Amino acid sequence: MVTIETVTLLAVGVSHHHLGSDHLAELELLAPTITRAIEASAAIEGLVVVATCNRFEAYLDAAAFHPAVNAVVAALREAPLADPQAVIEALDVHPGESAVEHLFSVACGLESMVVGEAQVVGQVRQALAEAGDAKRITPALHRLFQDALATAKTVASSTDLGGHGRSIASVGLD
Repeated sequence: MVTIETVTLLAVGVSHHHLGSDHLAELELLAPTITRAIEASAAIEGLVVVATCNRFEAYLDAAAFHPAVNAVVAALREAPLADPQAVIEALDVHPGESAVEHLFSVACGLESMVVGEAQVVGQVRQALAEAGDAKRITPALHRLFQDALATAKTVASSTDLGGHGRSIASVGLD
């Protein structure tokens, strides 16, 4: 008998690290359509999507790894993207603890174009609120996002990252 490992939390997405701004802008625009397609999969129990000009990431609560990743890939293939294959090839997948660590890094601004960017915590907070309003949130995802937001607040108030209100525009002006 083969035992299949289950994964509760999973992050699947792309960011400015591996994909150009044209693709990311297209994903941000199509985020509601892609989100509905991911949500429709029986493999997904909960879903929070962080879609900005610098990233498109689906945080999933799912029973199994491969069906959850396949749901995201299928949603991207079905979306009217100019080059869905380029997006799919650039996907980063973070299972389990790696998903937790990744969200904490994103929320704290460590994964931003400008490290410590202040805007990202608001984007993460908005993604959580939208998932809650759409009833796509599970207790595990809710706790994960609440903990990430609390950590981001602590990082912002106790380090130099939060003290300057860093943004791409402010760094450019400096």
